[in-house]
Amino acid sequence: MNIYIGNLHPHMSEAQVRDLFKKFGSIISVNIIMDIETGHTKGFGFVEMDDPKDAQKAIAELNNQNFMGNYLEVAEARPRPEKENKFLTDARKQKSQQNNNNNKRQR
Repeated sequence: MNIYIGNLHPHMSEAQVRDLFKKFGSIISVNIIMDIETGHTKGFGFVEMDDPKDAQKAIAELNNQNFMGNYLEVAEARPRPEKENKFLTDARKQKSQQNNNNNKRQR
């Protein structure tokens, strides 16, 4: 199960997040989203746990807990919405316009 963890301290590391979650069960991965310019976290990340029951326990116990001076936001991660490729969208619009123009000419 994939878990969202938000309101992270800017200097929090993946190792610290792993240590925070490991007492709840087996961790598959930890991914802290980093700001390329500053090298600090963007304030959120994801923890993937092997067992959904362990993940639910971690969510229940860690949500709103103070860690490094920040109250964590911990919840089941939602799937990321798919973004449409702008190039493909523009190409579809052009094709649709061409089809409409062709249909008008045939009438």
